[in-house]
Amino acid sequence: MEQKVINAALEEMRIHAMKFTMEDLTRRLHISKTSLYKIVPSKDALIRSIVDYKVGEFRKHKAEILEGDGTADDKLLRLMHLYTDAFGIMGSHIASDLQSFYPEIWEEWQSFQRETIHTVMDLIRDGIAAGVYRPVNLPVNEACLMAVVAAISEPDFLRRNDIPYRDAVEAVGDLFLYGLKNR
Repeated sequence: MEQKVINAALEEMRIHAMKFTMEDLTRRLHISKTSLYKIVPSKDALIRSIVDYKVGEFRKHKAEILEGDGTADDKLLRLMHLYTDAFGIMGSHIASDLQSFYPEIWEEWQSFQRETIHTVMDLIRDGIAAGVYRPVNLPVNEACLMAVVAAISEPDFLRRNDIPYRDAVEAVGDLFLYGLKNR
């Protein structure tokens, strides 16, 4: 049942960002508040469960990608798509609310993003070693990627530019994989 609550909460977040209420969930799930609070003790606990679930699912599928067959390029593209599929919901309102109302979870989210960047950098190293990518200054590339991810994760950036998080992540991936030159 907890999975049903998480899925319902994700749908409410898609519609209302973090401003959904537990009552919204009870209506969506057709259960009483008492039943809901037996499953999840508070909205804070629910938000924690959602983030833990999404990050856990990402890590599981990331491991499958990294251990599977394919070039570094294939793995980078699959990892980027996995990330946008898993976290495309992180629009400006959700990111802003998470940062404002759940600062501990926001910090963990930022740490998770750094971990994901380290994985990307490992794939780039593998690609360089395999001759898929040209040699580049890895510390500079990592710093650029960290800065770009931090910038596109800022709610004001997404809102000001009216860009969904998913599109921003895909644009970063496109720029890093293909650069600015016409193909």
